[in-house]
Amino acid sequence: MQKPDADRFENDFASIMERTRRAISKTCLRWKLRKVFGGLGYSFIASNCIGGRFSQILGEQYLSPTVGLWFAPSDFLRFVENLHANLASDPVMDDKASAIHGCPVGIINDIRIVFLHYPNFEVALQRWNARRKRVAADKIVLISSDRDGATYEQMKQFDALPFERKILFTHKPYPELRSAVVIEERNGSEHVGELYSRWHLLNAALPMRLLKKMST
Repeated sequence: MQKPDADRFENDFASIMERTRRAISKTCLRWKLRKVFGGLGYSFIASNCIGGRFSQILGEQYLSPTVGLWFAPSDFLRFVENLHANLASDPVMDDKASAIHGCPVGIINDIRIVFLHYPNFEVALQRWNARRKRVAADKIVLISSDRDGATYEQMKQFDALPFERKILFTHKPYPELRSAVVIEERNGSEHVGELYSRWHLLNAALPMRLLKKMST
């Protein structure tokens, strides 16, 4: 039987190793993203908060309005299928959906946008309007995933979108989908989990060779 001090040492050592691993992953991911996208003005149009995280990692201004919010998969597809027209449209508040979600919800052309991390619709609209003006039409990177109830057909639709740079985070391989990037979830989940704070998973899933293809 191990002594309590030995148990504490093992737990502390494991904790230190995990923090070290995550710190190294964070540094590597930042280096890769800055090497490929840094200072070039890319706009990360994402179905959830991960697009904003890419800009944060780069240490650059948000060049996309899709920050601190999320779309249902069907809404995101319709948003990006007619991206420029939707960016030119003004969101209006959906009072009923806002009450259901407990946060501001806007509508653009029947597309719902859940402004999850905003205190009210006025602030969300102000930030949306400021950031949509910065979108670089020729340097767009689309980012989505298999979470939030995304179906295989919806993932196929995303993969077929006429944009050169697309990332579709998935919990398992889909070799037929060119944009699919596998996140190695080890909890038996049927979809990708939260990625915003899990730098080590993003770093492992995004090798330099893949990122370089997006910068050409």
